[in-house]
Amino acid sequence: PRLTRVTPTRRLAHELRARHDEECVAQGLEVWATPDIVTWDELIERMFMLDRQAGRLGGRWLPASAAQLLWERIVRDDPELSPLLSSSGVARAAAQSWRRLHDFRVPFAALDDDQSAETAAFSRWCREYRRLLEERNWTDGALAQSRVHARAAAPGLELTGFDRLTPLQESLLQEWAAAGLEVRLAKSPDVVGRCWRTQCLDP
Repeated sequence: PRLTRVTPTRRLAHELRARHDEECVAQGLEVWATPDIVTWDELIERMFMLDRQAGRLGGRWLPASAAQLLWERIVRDDPELSPLLSSSGVARAAAQSWRRLHDFRVPFAALDDDQSAETAAFSRWCREYRRLLEERNWTDGALAQSRVHARAAAPGLELTGFDRLTPLQESLLQEWAAAGLEVRLAKSPDVVGRCWRTQCLDP
């Protein structure tokens, strides 16, 4: 069976599918199997759904768009936030920081070590966000990464186009491989490029 190819971006996933189709056409094929190519986030969502169907996980999936609305509500309802700030912009930054906390395996307790007003606000929003997720039995993409099971990605994965894996991704791939999942890291192709240096009289 073919491995699922995992990419960091949708653009690369689309390019790989298009490249596969072109190769099949060049071979004179009229019908061919669609390659299984997904982004990392799509993989995690799929694994969560499969685990849930198999009874290995409970709860409901919280889509990224719904999670963003939740962050916006939390930020907007914070009485300590300055009314001059854009709640939607701040909420986007908070959602990204929440994801990075998980990707880099930063404990929430680390937020308490920073006494800045910004970190204190982010810590408040994280506590409220976690409370709402637990209260409504929701799981978002950041949390799901550490909850899904290796068997939901069977027979295996081939990661393509990742310049660098996050600490959480590295840890998960090691755990999944130890559990029997085939995990491959595709080698990046050697590309020869050219560059020029130009001097101008002014900027």
